[in-house]
Amino acid sequence: MMSVQSPPLATDLAPTQRTDGPDALCLHARGYAPFLLDEECPADSPYGLPVGTVSDDGVAVVGQKGWLYVSGGSNHWHEQYTGTRNLSAAQVTQWQTLLANRQQLFSRMGMQYLHLTVPDKQCVHPQWAAHPPAPGLRPVKQLAGTPAFLYPLAELQEWATHLPLWLRGNSHWNVYGCYLTARVLLEALDVPCPAIDALKVECRSGAHDLTVKFMPAWREPTCRIASPAIELLNNRLWEREGKHLGNHYILKNDRALTGKTICVFGDSYTWDAGLGQLLSYVFNEVHFIWSAHVNPEYCRMAGADVVITETAERNMILVPNESYHEDAVR
Repeated sequence: MMSVQSPPLATDLAPTQRTDGPDALCLHARGYAPFLLDEECPADSPYGLPVGTVSDDGVAVVGQKGWLYVSGGSNHWHEQYTGTRNLSAAQVTQWQTLLANRQQLFSRMGMQYLHLTVPDKQCVHPQWAAHPPAPGLRPVKQLAGTPAFLYPLAELQEWATHLPLWLRGNSHWNVYGCYLTARVLLEALDVPCPAIDALKVECRSGAHDLTVKFMPAWREPTCRIASPAIELLNNRLWEREGKHLGNHYILKNDRALTGKTICVFGDSYTWDAGLGQLLSYVFNEVHFIWSAHVNPEYCRMAGADVVITETAERNMILVPNESYHEDAVR
């Protein structure tokens, strides 16, 4: 792995001072332009395929300027986006009841609770989609105004006019999409957010989850936020068994901005796409479990001050039944 430090910009910033302006983030991004802002479309790469090309499994599609998007999959994202597949009235009530019950439960336990839905790439950057459809009544729109429900699309769209926030060949965000989403989350929790310059960024060669749909052997440099914390636990379930559900790690940083502990029940955005790593700059302990369900007893055992459930937008079509399986934590 090649470790690349942030460019020497605004080095007098205190760790808790925010870099707010678009110009400052765009200037910071120039230091990683080869990794984040590349617009080349070589003919022998996934980015050089004709616009509208769909992967053999129907999951990915090629957009403008080589941008790749999720188009299908088990959650039928395209149908969700256009509003032809959404939540029933009963499912809307189930989601609202679920979030209200969680909030009340964790409040009684003396913990803050929020549900973070990470906007889909197509919602943040619709301008490069192959054939941008008119967005319809998606599940997140049906749940707008629900207490403890955080969906920072408006904030991300505002920043997306200044620089890309998602990786061109991946369904996940880049360093800046991660940072800005985390900043909205931390503001909602009323805890400090580190300045972008205070974060370490690691760059390495790797595969993207959408490029491999077209060229499995394709590799390219990519960057993500690196954690300053030590690992107290990592069950490495993906490495051992090739499973996502149940991956579990604990990060500890005695120099974090707060002495608080956070438990996150989420997915790949927190696991290895940067959110868990960024949170370790803020929280003394970060406990992550890949799950759509919460485990209140685990949160009690961990001494959590904050509990977050996090999910990709396309997964909101499924309402968790809240029957958490203890054997998922190994």
